[in-house]
Amino acid sequence: MRFLIVLAFFFVFTNAQFFNRRSIAMKKFVEVLEHFSHSFEKPGNGKVFFDSNFQFKTTEDGIKTTNQFLNFLSIVGPRRFFQYISSARFDNTDQLIAITNFKEVKWETILKPYAGMGATSSVRNTLSLFQANGEQPKILVLGCMGCGKSTLVRQFVKQSRSIALKNSYYAHTVQYNLLVVFRGLRAVCDDLNLIYTPVSADFDIINEFRHREDLSEKVVTSLRNIAKAGLFEECQKKRRVLQLPINYNYFMQHTDRILNPNFVPTDTDIFMSYSITMGVNTEMIRIGLSRFEVTELPGHHIFRRYWQEYFNNTSVVCFVVDLSELCDQAFYTGHLKDKTVGIYQDIIKNPLFNDTGFLLLFNKSDTFEEHSAGFDFRKLASHLRTPHEALSFYRSQFSSISPKNRTYHHIVSLIKFQNKEVSQTLFDSLNRIFKKQREKTQLE
Repeated sequence: MRFLIVLAFFFVFTNAQFFNRRSIAMKKFVEVLEHFSHSFEKPGNGKVFFDSNFQFKTTEDGIKTTNQFLNFLSIVGPRRFFQYISSARFDNTDQLIAITNFKEVKWETILKPYAGMGATSSVRNTLSLFQANGEQPKILVLGCMGCGKSTLVRQFVKQSRSIALKNSYYAHTVQYNLLVVFRGLRAVCDDLNLIYTPVSADFDIINEFRHREDLSEKVVTSLRNIAKAGLFEECQKKRRVLQLPINYNYFMQHTDRILNPNFVPTDTDIFMSYSITMGVNTEMIRIGLSRFEVTELPGHHIFRRYWQEYFNNTSVVCFVVDLSELCDQAFYTGHLKDKTVGIYQDIIKNPLFNDTGFLLLFNKSDTFEEHSAGFDFRKLASHLRTPHEALSFYRSQFSSISPKNRTYHHIVSLIKFQNKEVSQTLFDSLNRIFKKQREKTQLE
């Protein structure tokens, strides 16, 4: 009933009472949103913080209160709002939104009814800041940035035939991933001493472009010019694995299709794309006769400090590990080598998880197989010589500290989750964990 009332409210306000003020409000709202996106892009121009009452804290004037925000939303309309806010750039991870006191934000009564009305996955994640009702087993999905947490949740939703967002809403995200790959190609050419003078101006165009709206014709032309120049193929001749985002092969193969004006992403396009999770993503899924609540938490260090607020009443922790990191030279510098193991160790030591089951997913096995041939793994351990040895050693670092009789390990490629064997194996592990927990409860 609440959902119908709020929908009716927005229909009236966006199409009748505020019609005359719509263009003025739209202009002001866009100015405010651009102010926020500029704050993210320019370090030193001030960060944007949302407090527990959804008040904006900025170094300049902006929207100050919840009421003003909702007033703008009612005038502009939810679809246009989501289409615009989803295009804000969040690729500078040092300028992420800092959100405090997640539990106090009453998102389910403020904005949740509009999730899916034109929203991209990142926006939908932001709108899902609500707590569990405790009626269904709670599955908590954790891991570092880019390990595949969102892919796992989306695959869970798809397998349970829950309602998901239309693929067309993800076009912006997929195109941005393509843009990132092409931007990185110039640095690879410089590293390999390849001449790219004929398309130097095209590289300048795509580097200067700010991807807030659809790709402009000028940018599309430049991307096609660079693709036709054959630089990518020349780089591959000199080096088998390039220092580009791990999804570079896929996007280079599908450049023409993604740049088509009528492009609609496939499921594989979405699974192969990366976008930062903002906020908390909670989904209700059904597997067989059982219902589960799946909650995904962001992996960035800014958000990890708030993880513990969601640890209560957790039945299973799905911890996702990115195997492709082992084939990245950056993994062996600074603190990154032991970061994932350290985070996992902190989790299993938490007393709130004394009776919790653990599902360890070593993800991106396909990327590891593709990139590991010929890689020197002695930086991981001096005795390692082959990819198989490296994988076994890395896996043992987690298994040796995992809770006994409560942990299941699987090496997977979550983008190939449609394989029934893979999905059934994971669901079997979940069912075994829940069965043990029910039996323990009955004994007590």
